[in-house]
Amino acid sequence: MEIKDFKGLEKVYAIPTGNNARRNKEHSVFTVHGIGRKYVELSIGDREFVQKYCPKTGATSDAISSGHGGNAGYIFFPSEKDMNDWRKKRQRHLAVKDFCRDVIGI
Repeated sequence: MEIKDFKGLEKVYAIPTGNNARRNKEHSVFTVHGIGRKYVELSIGDREFVQKYCPKTGATSDAISSGHGGNAGYIFFPSEKDMNDWRKKRQRHLAVKDFCRDVIGI
């Protein structure tokens, strides 16, 4: 998602990536608190702790500024339907990829 896609949303859905995926296999629901020039202020669920996230990588601004923002993040979606559609598309993509590896040997 881009910064502009967060405007007007109260909640966004996210799938963890990288190291976040190891700890959390399911999706998370974030509450949108603010939109800045580079980052979006989000909190997980109804928690009061707000962090700034990069909308493209899903990494926190703290992780990016410390140099550790490349491996843990989230993929953000405006709705649960969009997230589920992406998951189905990803599963089909992985099935084709596995087929090519097993049968064709690519």
